[in-house]
Amino acid sequence: MLESAPDAILLTWELPDAEGPDLLRKWTANTTLETIPILMLTSHDEPDKILKALDSGAFDFLRKPPDRLELHARIRNAVRIKALHDELRRLASRDPLTGLLNRRAFMDQLDQELARSRRYGRDFALAIIDVDHFKRINDTAGHDIGDLALVQLSQHLTRSLRQVDVVARYGGEEFIVMLPETVPSRATMVLNRLRSGMQDVNWGNAEHPLSVTFSSGVSCFTGGHTPNATVLIKHADVALYRAKNLGRNRVELAVENKLSEDLEAEGVDVGVGVDVGVETKSGRLRPEPDHPDQD
Repeated sequence: MLESAPDAILLTWELPDAEGPDLLRKWTANTTLETIPILMLTSHDEPDKILKALDSGAFDFLRKPPDRLELHARIRNAVRIKALHDELRRLASRDPLTGLLNRRAFMDQLDQELARSRRYGRDFALAIIDVDHFKRINDTAGHDIGDLALVQLSQHLTRSLRQVDVVARYGGEEFIVMLPETVPSRATMVLNRLRSGMQDVNWGNAEHPLSVTFSSGVSCFTGGHTPNATVLIKHADVALYRAKNLGRNRVELAVENKLSEDLEAEGVDVGVGVDVGVETKSGRLRPEPDHPDQD
């Protein structure tokens, strides 16, 4: 039961080795069950018993034996309310324009995937994708065409990636992708395939045809030696800005050992998350834009 995801649960108060409210408290502490309505069935009708059941997390309370019509009505009501809550949670986790995961939802999944990679010693890759000259697209073609390009790009990414990969809108014209169990060579190949797949495609509409390219920075860690999410993203961010400075429309792989050595040489602990856009003795690791349109 704890591993399933039913629409509702009927739980009796009288159990062989426990009371329903005790089990209910354990269930509602489980994140996979906390949103499932649980209806408590009991022969008790004392107000303090009802209060105890509701305080333990019960959605509703019915006396045994329940009337068949009342039971069906209360179950339907519980399922209907759960469906509304599920939809609200879905909307809260999605980017309204593209329908992809939003940044917060992605970061929650990223933490879970990183923990899994560490636990089982698996490879892991992350990529940040940034649409080249997006400000210019908005200024010349209009924001509606810019939005259309972002929607079509999100669909292109979703179609082209594996089911286990996760893509989200990271902000503005940036997207972020996690690639579990992916080695560096495979990750760069995947990103280059995504990039080359954008050629000869109209990313606008019939009235405003548009060519779009992107630059990407990829950060990979092997054998489960995965840092926290902040460091992983910073590595990819450095690689992205290197791709921008080298002419855009390209994929760059973060040099894990070199970046870690550079940061540690400056007295920065790369194991707890750092801002790599700081001045160091060897220069600025994240280059400043050379003009306002560098995007």
